[in-house]
Amino acid sequence: MYSRRGSTGWRTSAASSEFRLHFGNGERESSAPCGSFPSPFFAKGMMKISTKGRYALRLMVALASQPGAQPVSLRAVAEQQRLTIKYLETIIALLLREHLVVSLRGKSGGYRLSRPASRYTVYEILQATEGELEPVNCLDSEKYNCPMEKLCPTQPVWRGLQRVVREYLESITLEDLAKSPPGEFSYRDGI
Repeated sequence: MYSRRGSTGWRTSAASSEFRLHFGNGERESSAPCGSFPSPFFAKGMMKISTKGRYALRLMVALASQPGAQPVSLRAVAEQQRLTIKYLETIIALLLREHLVVSLRGKSGGYRLSRPASRYTVYEILQATEGELEPVNCLDSEKYNCPMEKLCPTQPVWRGLQRVVREYLESITLEDLAKSPPGEFSYRDGI
């Protein structure tokens, strides 16, 4: 248990994982459970990719599987992947914003990849829909100001986990997934 008292500082309680920020005059005090910031990557204590991220990856694999980079309608992808068009429209908007896909209008229009499938990583696709894939929010110092950042003995664990997840997802290309039969993709290093 950490405990520090003085003009400014923080205190923790052994009974809970709560910490309190104490400001010099004692008038302002805020508390929040350590690691309590909301995270799309964590759900009920487990790292999880959201449905949006999983469906975005399936959509991108469907586009990568088209012979000759032919454009595909969302309706065709929705039927093939058993997804709703409305949900795919939300996802395709994110992918368009990140320039991962292009839209083609007209009778033969639809969506296609903006570059070869070999130049996309799973990490890049998930990042377009999920944002940064941090196992704990305190690693995102731009969004969260964790008072324990300089003192936390577990932060190296979370940074290492983030690195391993990123390296793994960056090592798999969209082409790898598109060329593998459904359910038979095998990571080349046996992880």
